[in-house]
Amino acid sequence: IRGMTPGVPTAWGRASAQSRPQGRKAVPLSPVEVLKLSLLLVMPVLLIASAICSASETALFSLTQADRIRLRKAHPRVYAAVSEVLASPRGLLISVLLANVSVNTAFLVLSTVLGTTLSPGWAAGLGVATVLMVIIAGEVLPKSIAAVHRVAVCRIVALPVRAWFRLCAPVRVFAEDFVVAPLVRVFSPGGASAKPISTDDLSALLELNASAGVLDSGDQRLLDDVLQLSTLRAKDVMVPRVDIRWLPVTGTSDDFLALVGVTRHARLP
Repeated sequence: IRGMTPGVPTAWGRASAQSRPQGRKAVPLSPVEVLKLSLLLVMPVLLIASAICSASETALFSLTQADRIRLRKAHPRVYAAVSEVLASPRGLLISVLLANVSVNTAFLVLSTVLGTTLSPGWAAGLGVATVLMVIIAGEVLPKSIAAVHRVAVCRIVALPVRAWFRLCAPVRVFAEDFVVAPLVRVFSPGGASAKPISTDDLSALLELNASAGVLDSGDQRLLDDVLQLSTLRAKDVMVPRVDIRWLPVTGTSDDFLALVGVTRHARLP
């Protein structure tokens, strides 16, 4: 150390300075890497949106009357939204399909753009994986879940679906009135509505099912009575006033029980 000139670095000092680790500088992402990262963030969101559209369609159209009654009692807002969109089934179907097709198209386009940044082998694998994801995660799986848990799914999607139903009203109405309705009229069988089934046709159908063993005699008799209701008039089921069995105001419990035993009526005037 003796004899060293202050302020002048020695060979050992220069080697030590060179061996000390220097701070790493942040390397900026290339445009291709930024594009890949953006696509990888957006594509899962689109896939989730596709699954929501598929589940919404299945859940709403599979609701039974009992399900709607439960929603009306427990979730009035959800019931109001469900009733509004189901009041126009064709419009609801157009709205859901419009959203689903748009989301799936965007997902496939972004997958194609992402494939252009990869090698041919990886791009082909990505194309196959994209189709499988749309089919399984965007269609089959959400529809299967919605078919089983339709009420729970409706509680989640009813309000967003109603908002989209109102938002796309101009496109929906145009598609329904000027595209779908004319095509339905053109391709409908015979171009006219089907002939209504008469009471005699229904009676013959009941007899045929009874003879084939589909219905037992009790069920057939009950359904025949229901069909005959359309031909009954009020006087056919009313009891004439002079034939009505009544209980005097001064009647006792024994009189009431005796009269019930004769008439087999639970309520008496």
